[in-house]
Amino acid sequence: MEQAVKEIPESILAVLDSVEDPDTGGGLLQMGMLQDLKLDGKMLHMKLIPPDMACGACGSIGTMVKEIESKLKKIGISVDVDVQQRTWKLGHG
Repeated sequence: MEQAVKEIPESILAVLDSVEDPDTGGGLLQMGMLQDLKLDGKMLHMKLIPPDMACGACGSIGTMVKEIESKLKKIGISVDVDVQQRTWKLGHG
């Protein structure tokens, strides 16, 4: 993800991090909830991975996606958001 983020203009990264997780108030980008960012012309593709699909914010996922779309549209960027469930690997032992 680091290499992909470096290719994304700072203006887009700032918009993405201005969208906050309603539970923590932290920016989605800084919290690691936005991953695999790829800019193709004026289309930004990304994954939104909430920390827990049973979390309180899950009811707000649609709201967060709409906020991302709205804010990026203001700077001329369309977005494709793929919402995914975080997977955890458990050790055997």
